[in-house]
Amino acid sequence: MSYSQNLWQKIKGLVNPAPDTTYIEQSPEGLILIPFSTLNWGQMSFSYTDTVSGLQTDFLVKSPAVINVGPSISHRGMSFSYGFRLNHSQFSFKDLDLDFSAYGQRMGANIFLSTSEQSKIDDLNDKLASAGMTNSIKTSRMQAGVYMVIRHEKFSMPAAFNQSKRQKKSGGSPIIGLSVSNTLAILHESNLPASLDTILTMPCTFKHFRFTFFGVNGGYGFNGVTKHWLFHVSEQISVPLYTQKKMVLVDGSRVDETMKFEFTTKTRVGTICSIGKHHQIVLNAVFNASYMAEETHYIQDFFMQVYLGYRWRIK
Repeated sequence: MSYSQNLWQKIKGLVNPAPDTTYIEQSPEGLILIPFSTLNWGQMSFSYTDTVSGLQTDFLVKSPAVINVGPSISHRGMSFSYGFRLNHSQFSFKDLDLDFSAYGQRMGANIFLSTSEQSKIDDLNDKLASAGMTNSIKTSRMQAGVYMVIRHEKFSMPAAFNQSKRQKKSGGSPIIGLSVSNTLAILHESNLPASLDTILTMPCTFKHFRFTFFGVNGGYGFNGVTKHWLFHVSEQISVPLYTQKKMVLVDGSRVDETMKFEFTTKTRVGTICSIGKHHQIVLNAVFNASYMAEETHYIQDFFMQVYLGYRWRIK
């Protein structure tokens, strides 16, 4: 065996070690066709307190729901998918959703990027239109992470999310990992922040902001198994190792400082219904939430991804 082959076998054994076959078994190999549908949606909640007047105002920025349908073909752990956006008329060519996930038995990784130029300040369409402004804010989210399952011999993440393994008996495990996120919001109209003073009864002082987070995760995952069903739930909470806030204010000045308080959570839920040996209905969802706080303001960000698919093992 060559050096590269030996190295690959070691990496494969680290990421996908042999499980306890009482709890987990390898799914049969074969070509799999999956018609699927996905839903992505998010919102940011802002609260700002003016240090001079003491006025507090809350407002909500919502990103439009992204609905995709399409086919996916999977063989020996490799998949190719193409999604057609059903509500494409609501978006521009600059809107983007990218998702990469690798679920290994012991270790896995995921990265998700979403940008939208059609996010809206909730309940302000009429007020902004009367002021001659467009209710349009650019939002961008990047979230990435790696995980390690402690009791990988009795609990399988792949069984719930890519079905390369099959959970035969209920089991759970602590999960640890690392995560990084980057959240950006840009108010499109240059006169929008100043005009928001009268609409929101507050001095909206920024043109755009960016928050960056890097932290360690800890949590627990569980797969419950019945004759034809698998139910999955896992929760990870991140505490920060590094945080940063960057803002460009209305007067052109910049703020670059460490956030004083921030944490994020990632919740995964899923269910699989097996119909014979060759058919499965899969429904799963991933919910990401973050909370950032200062003396004068806080920001909450929430984003979810929902997947519905029908897996047909052809051979």
